[in-house]
Amino acid sequence: MPPFIFSSGKPVSGSKLAFESQDSPLYVRLPGDFMHRYVFRRMTRVTTSSRRLREVLIKRVKVAPDRVSVTPFIAAEPDLFYPGIDASSLRLELGLTERDQIVLCLGEVSPYKNQLSLVRAIPDIVSRHPEARFIFAGSILNDYRRQIDDFVRAHSLDDRVILTGFIRNYADLPAYYNLADIYILISRSEGNLPKTILEAMSCGRTIIAADLPQNREGAKRGDEIIFVDPYDTTAIAAAVNRLLDDPALRQRLGENARQSILKYHAPEVIARGMVKVYEEVIRDNKDGKEKR
Repeated sequence: MPPFIFSSGKPVSGSKLAFESQDSPLYVRLPGDFMHRYVFRRMTRVTTSSRRLREVLIKRVKVAPDRVSVTPFIAAEPDLFYPGIDASSLRLELGLTERDQIVLCLGEVSPYKNQLSLVRAIPDIVSRHPEARFIFAGSILNDYRRQIDDFVRAHSLDDRVILTGFIRNYADLPAYYNLADIYILISRSEGNLPKTILEAMSCGRTIIAADLPQNREGAKRGDEIIFVDPYDTTAIAAAVNRLLDDPALRQRLGENARQSILKYHAPEVIARGMVKVYEEVIRDNKDGKEKR
């Protein structure tokens, strides 16, 4: 959050303020909290990262609609994450063949991220696509790992599932995305549009995501991401099978995702959006002083 001057709910020396609100569960759970109302209602402008939180601020916190702007805060890195990065060494390192179809899930392996729902969908996927392999890349909570391991052993999926653990080198991530035929993220909830979705989109990957308002912020065009109920293993399996069945569809969705990143989520686009908000606040402040 950028620095701002605030005194007893009023701007200091007549200056107008812009206040950024991230789409965190705190603001959604406690929209009626006195401090939230006190702060938000006294801002000249509130910028938020999602349409969902804008609606909460207007309807439940009673901020005037013309004072709330949707301005994404999280930028993609299209010069680091892009299609066509050579992942052959990583494929060899992970023991994968050229025939394998790769489904990647990147992030902490935990109940919050809900990887177990994907694991439970794997039998229905490999029965149709025996060449499918599933990579879970991220640190793992021990109790959750035991649940995954138990299911994998019970269904003889040891050769289908790879748990890499935490990836220490950030520069390795683009190769992981480019290795994947499908990127999937089916978290139970999210605070903002996840950075991993932006990274996968930037790499031109086909994406399956939990049908959450935060995730839908990534689908500006409406044809970049396939959304599923994160608790419905049948729907998850159907979405994966559909994409593995159709290389042309994967290609089209991946290209749409990359173009969406360049148009809506590139750093310069995010910066222009924020600059525009501050310029409007400064201009309004100047106009107000001239009228006095």
